[in-house]
Amino acid sequence: MKSLITKETVSGDAPNPNDLYLEAKGDCVYAGNLDSDSSLPRITPVRFTGALVYQGEKLGSRVEVQYVNSQNRVAQSETPTAGYTFLNASVNSTFGSGRLQYDLYVRGTNLTNAKRRDTESFLKEVLPPLGRSVAVGLKVSF
Repeated sequence: MKSLITKETVSGDAPNPNDLYLEAKGDCVYAGNLDSDSSLPRITPVRFTGALVYQGEKLGSRVEVQYVNSQNRVAQSETPTAGYTFLNASVNSTFGSGRLQYDLYVRGTNLTNAKRRDTESFLKEVLPPLGRSVAVGLKVSF
């Protein structure tokens, strides 16, 4: 292998308190074996994410759409992987006093229960990732 080219673009600035903003990011990896003109194994497909985010002093929320393109440029031992789109959402509340700060959150991932396979996984055909999930948590900082 002579070369591996990686390109990543990310846009979005850190928010000010009580802001509503859009966030967009994407990444792309293009890799190949230049000696044999063949594809390399388990290369991540093109991905795009867009989010509408509100961040206040005590309350925050996020609605996000993540698109992962299909991966048809695969190595000889691999099978192509279909693309998918996720809808994710979260809400959090920050509170505390003194040195203790608490962040209570509820986070939903893959809310539309989209089926997916991970191109990078050795077990993508026999052990797909789980569908939708909801997590509730409390983070304590001191």
